[in-house]
Amino acid sequence: MLANHFPFNIMIKPCGPQCNLACEYCYYTSKERLYPGADFRMSYAMLEEFTRQMIDAQMGTEVPFIWQGGEPTLMGLDFYQEAVRMQNKYTKPHQKIINILQTNGTHITSEWCAFFREHHFLIGLSLDGPPRIHNDYRYDKSGNAQFGLVMQAVRHLKMTKLTLISCVACMTRTSTTRERYTNS
Repeated sequence: MLANHFPFNIMIKPCGPQCNLACEYCYYTSKERLYPGADFRMSYAMLEEFTRQMIDAQMGTEVPFIWQGGEPTLMGLDFYQEAVRMQNKYTKPHQKIINILQTNGTHITSEWCAFFREHHFLIGLSLDGPPRIHNDYRYDKSGNAQFGLVMQAVRHLKMTKLTLISCVACMTRTSTTRERYTNS
């Protein structure tokens, strides 16, 4: 009767509001300023306790871990290797772990992609449209455009034969006009 239970989902923000970008429309980047000097990074002890409780609390067969940010890749690949190790440690025989990671793509390398493929991660990528639109709203904290890095991530994902499960685009009044897409 475990199959009749749907998993509950929690969005895990292992680095809180920390992000390498300063997207014009982001409501979350200002949250970092609310706690000056705070270390938002999830400790390995907290990761282990969260993982254990998340797995124990699921009544069904699927256990979803949805990683989001800020930018979750700022935690580094070692963090996610440890997360998978802990998931394997606590998963019960009837359970299936599902890892989903939403990223801005700017840190995705072939090494990240090999890890994602090996551990069956589902990836969501934030991309607001063609360069002219994406770069109008998504830039790093020095004001540099990021479209090229995101497209590099797409190439890495394709070469590793990873499937994007979503492409998140923030639409604004300016970015949704027909002219913006047809003339980019």
